[in-house]
Amino acid sequence: MSTAFAITAILALALGIACLQMANGVKMWRMWWMDLLGALDVETDRVSRKRQERQMALVFIVLFLLFFAVALSTSYWAYVEVRESRRDKSLIEREVDMARREIEKVRLKIRR
Repeated sequence: MSTAFAITAILALALGIACLQMANGVKMWRMWWMDLLGALDVETDRVSRKRQERQMALVFIVLFLLFFAVALSTSYWAYVEVRESRRDKSLIEREVDMARREIEKVRLKIRR
């Protein structure tokens, strides 16, 4: 599970950095988006284009913050899981693990 958390943290951080780069060059990304949709943007005036670019920049910054929060959270939980797996188990935890292994052995024998 800690591996999944670490991979999620790396992907979220990469997506966050990509969103931050998109927020920096909004004009190019707005044109790319319009080209992707196949919309010709010749009728909008400069004021509305600037407004659209500001809105896109704001959305990209919000997405960056969201991805950064996800990266921090998953990094923390990956660290907690690694720390938890490396600590010494108490007597009760060892007995519970031993009982689970015995139950699994019995289940495997019954299935055969």
